[in-house]
Amino acid sequence: MTTGSDDDSLHEGLARLFGPARRKRKRRREMSEAEAVTMVKRSVRDAPNQVLAVRRTLASILAALQSVAPPMHHVIAVFSSLFARSKVFRDEFVRAMYPIFSLWSSKQLYSVELLKLLEHWDAQHRSTYPQLHAAIEAIPAKFKNLLQAHRAKVCAASEDAAATTRMTEIQYTHVCSELGDAETAIGLVLQEMEAGLAILVPTVEDNFEALLPTLPPVTEHLPSDENDDDDDDEEWEDVVPSSVVAHTSAAHLTLADVIAQCGLGSAAYSLTITVPALNAPELEHVQTAVKESALHLRKRYLPLLRQWQNTVNAHASSSSDVRHRLQKLHDSVLSTLLKWNELREAISLNANSE
Repeated sequence: MTTGSDDDSLHEGLARLFGPARRKRKRRREMSEAEAVTMVKRSVRDAPNQVLAVRRTLASILAALQSVAPPMHHVIAVFSSLFARSKVFRDEFVRAMYPIFSLWSSKQLYSVELLKLLEHWDAQHRSTYPQLHAAIEAIPAKFKNLLQAHRAKVCAASEDAAATTRMTEIQYTHVCSELGDAETAIGLVLQEMEAGLAILVPTVEDNFEALLPTLPPVTEHLPSDENDDDDDDEEWEDVVPSSVVAHTSAAHLTLADVIAQCGLGSAAYSLTITVPALNAPELEHVQTAVKESALHLRKRYLPLLRQWQNTVNAHASSSSDVRHRLQKLHDSVLSTLLKWNELREAISLNANSE
């Protein structure tokens, strides 16, 4: 006979898995499935009479299989835990297995998980339990086909994954070999578009050199005046800041230098840039060229870059340099296309206002 504590633990574990459940105790956390399986396993292992404990377990499982919704997941969990560890459980299961196999068939309870478990038992214990081997062989073919179909599906998925990996590798190699040429080709289109956009909408930076005043060289020798009464030894304060004198050549000046050193941006200064009308006839060919370049980028290169990005991201060991170059090129194309879209909207508004 089992002791009282072992009996209670076994009953509690079986009740959690297969019912009927005992009245819930107050202030006690509900037992999980894993905890219940462990409790049953330990109760069978530590029972003074293992045969009796195993028979009680099998009886509880048989009753559960006869219910409206058999808890097959719990059944498989207990079988997986006890069959491999307990010879007593194996012996008693083989003696009581026929009603269990019958219920599995009549209620169509076979699953891929159960069939795999039975197949594993047969492979491990075929010689020891020929009755078990015979019962497994007698499983109807329609249920055995579940396992065959599952394995065929897994095999097909594995082959598809391998084919996808090979294709991705081929595509990635192609991207790496073509990226340099694409950077050159797209770069030329972007340069042409930017040049056309600069003609259509010039900026301060684009016209800066033409706006600079022509200054005489500061090192030019001035003729001396015989009547000059100035004391040659007297120091004169520089009128032009030395920082500007050092960069009087327009080629060395930047817009930021002029703003910082000469005070541009204040109310005392103003710059005027003449912008030709967007609908001016002499700009029509420029608009056409920019429009064609934008269409070429949008229809050919932008989809290509996105396809390449997908390929690189799908590759398991893609180069960070390749990813960076693709992203930079993609961003440059989008930036230039955005400029053209904004200008096109301005042209449309201008035409509608006339």
